[in-house]
Amino acid sequence: MEALLQLYNAGDLSNVVKQAQALTRQYPEAFIVWNLLGAAAAQTGRLDQAVDAFQKVISIKPDYVDGYNNLGNAISEQGKFDDAIYYLRKATELQPDFAEGHFNLGNIFHQQQKHYEAIIAYRKALTLNPKYCEAHYNIADA
Repeated sequence: MEALLQLYNAGDLSNVVKQAQALTRQYPEAFIVWNLLGAAAAQTGRLDQAVDAFQKVISIKPDYVDGYNNLGNAISEQGKFDDAIYYLRKATELQPDFAEGHFNLGNIFHQQQKHYEAIIAYRKALTLNPKYCEAHYNIADA
């Protein structure tokens, strides 16, 4: 696991995908490995693989907020905004003080030109984290 994290932090995402796939066969219930697989796959444009990995994460650990957040972001990248909103809302329901989840909801609403909803989501993120620079920028943009 430590070697996998080192590869991820070094940006060697193709190797992360390859090694994480092997580890998930060996440890199929290791949700952290699935999460790293999904993150690396998403960053290398393998969105279907990322979505599958993040779905596995939340099936193994249904209270893992980052799994829902990551799944929502990957699905959003596929243009499936309603599904992405569902998962991001699930993340913020599980952890109401999850500023990143509210921020990501704002991003989806902003992409959909739903400015009112975007501003509400960004304001919630800023209430939770007043130093969230991207939220300040995006709320002004919305």
